[in-house]
Amino acid sequence: MYYKIRSLEENYAAAQQGLLLLEDNLKVQQIKTDIGMGTKNELLAVELEIASARQALAELNYQHHLAILAFEKPWAVNRN
Repeated sequence: MYYKIRSLEENYAAAQQGLLLLEDNLKVQQIKTDIGMGTKNELLAVELEIASARQALAELNYQHHLAILAFEKPWAVNRN
């Protein structure tokens, strides 16, 4: 269980870095769209990627908290 928690923490850190890169990409895409070098669809695609990345972070956060609960209080977690 300990290694699962550590793995989730590492995955969360990597996902945070990925989100930061996507947010930088959004800024670039917004500028490209503003000056006519990019399309609205390309901008929306980046926004969708950011939303997906945020959802993945939320899921990792949930899994991490659940794993900590299972580690600290194994009797409190339903393992069906």
